[in-house]
Amino acid sequence: MSHRFATLPTACLLAVLLGSSLAVSAESRSNVPAGAAGAAARCKFVTKKVHGHKKKVKVCKRAKASPTPTATPPLFDGPSDVVVDAHGNILVADQHHRRIATLSAAGSVLSSWTDAGSNPKIFDTMYGIALDRTGNVYVTDAANHLVDKLDSAGKPIAQFSTENAETGSFPTLLAVADNGDIFVSDHMAEAVLHLSPSGALLGKIGQHDFVDPYGVAIGPNGNLYVADFGGGRVREYTPDGKPVASWGDGAGGTVHLGAPEAIAIDGQGTIVVTEQSGDVVKFDQSGKIVKDFGSTGALQLDDPSGIALDGQGNVYLTEFIGNRVDKLSSNGDILATWK
Repeated sequence: MSHRFATLPTACLLAVLLGSSLAVSAESRSNVPAGAAGAAARCKFVTKKVHGHKKKVKVCKRAKASPTPTATPPLFDGPSDVVVDAHGNILVADQHHRRIATLSAAGSVLSSWTDAGSNPKIFDTMYGIALDRTGNVYVTDAANHLVDKLDSAGKPIAQFSTENAETGSFPTLLAVADNGDIFVSDHMAEAVLHLSPSGALLGKIGQHDFVDPYGVAIGPNGNLYVADFGGGRVREYTPDGKPVASWGDGAGGTVHLGAPEAIAIDGQGTIVVTEQSGDVVKFDQSGKIVKDFGSTGALQLDDPSGIALDGQGNVYLTEFIGNRVDKLSSNGDILATWK
């Protein structure tokens, strides 16, 4: 995508600022019933005023699907993000099913964590999922302005609020540093929230830099890399929020981005970014393109909203509209698809 106006990633709920309160649109895709999982999405652009600035927002609504008997229900409905643990298991934030699904490396379902009426409620409107060094799981709940922390068996440990009376809050993707600090992209705050391991707000990174921050990753150098969806850039910061570099305009042979969504970094510092258009772009820490694959040939991606890498460099993608999880080689070859 080549536009530079600020939009919401398709996987985001539609949020409208009404005075000082945050209202969630009835057209939100997270409220689509599971039975409409196979319906096509109809989208349009509308202009909304947020924080005194006009933004063009992509509004998507699924058409009603005709009921079709099926022996096997879809595995996923609106998978928004993915992470791979130290054992090679694949954890998927399955938004519309309101659960975390854990798959083996071969794709067998090992577990499925749901809120199951838990109190306080978790998994209400999931977007991002991340792990810490000990295997604890962190999930953003956008509608309730929370980060949920669970142990490796799915037992709730804590909930951290991202609420902000000044700007409102809409947490999306996140990453956890080796020291346990949590970095959360917040659409409404237009910043990356830096939280302590106990959930205390330590700072807001890039608050005046981003148009729409979304994907977050931590590099081997400890720096933070953020996909600025609306700004069409990837921005790098030190852990304390000092800007280091940014890429996205294509100058000097560097990467040219349209609407970057999710981001992951391998142990060598290679950066992998998904774009809403369906492209997956790999580039080095100087911004030079290493590989570009995605919406061509056999690989036709439908809104790759989440990304993860394993120790072998394989790429895992969630397709929010396509309702599937893809496993690709480091060169972009399709190794497996689960749906």
